[in-house]
Amino acid sequence: MENKVQRMEELFEKSMDTVTSHPAFLNGVSVLLNFNSYRKIWFRKTMEAVWKDLELPIRGDQDKLLNSVEELNVRIKKLELELQKERQKNEPEIKRSAKKVEKGISSEVGFQ
Repeated sequence: MENKVQRMEELFEKSMDTVTSHPAFLNGVSVLLNFNSYRKIWFRKTMEAVWKDLELPIRGDQDKLLNSVEELNVRIKKLELELQKERQKNEPEIKRSAKKVEKGISSEVGFQ
């Protein structure tokens, strides 16, 4: 029984090798693959036109928007760092100003 199965497998493998290496089969597969590629391109272009007609963002618009958002995030982070550095630099001056204001308020109220 095992010998029969093994023989059938060998025969099947040999016939599949013959079929899959035959030029007619390969040409047919090539045509199908090319057709599928053209179909995908046509479908993508058609859907893009539909989205444009509906005035909805297409992939290119989404990519531009995402890029702009990323650039804005980078700019915001830079400005936050600059602001933090500026605050650290001006912190002693702010404390002095706050103390002057406190002294001025307490003298007006009558506390000394």
